[in-house]
Amino acid sequence: SSEEYIEMRTSSWSNDWKILSSMPYEETISYLQEMNSGRLVVMPYNSEGNNQNIITCLRAHIPFIASNLKGIKELINKEDHER
Repeated sequence: SSEEYIEMRTSSWSNDWKILSSMPYEETISYLQEMNSGRLVVMPYNSEGNNQNIITCLRAHIPFIASNLKGIKELINKEDHER
């Protein structure tokens, strides 16, 4: 499964990570917005609803990383593309 693959690839990381796909929406947003948490959302290219997830992160001021394919780049201000 993809979760097993991620666990295998991240086994040597010193940072904690968490998959939030089964967490309720409101709880996920609250978790990601906790002050000074250092949390970052990583959205793979093939995520279902990726554009909506990006809009949610932008509105909630949640940092994220996403690919620049299929219209994603157009959602972000040009000045922020390389940040």
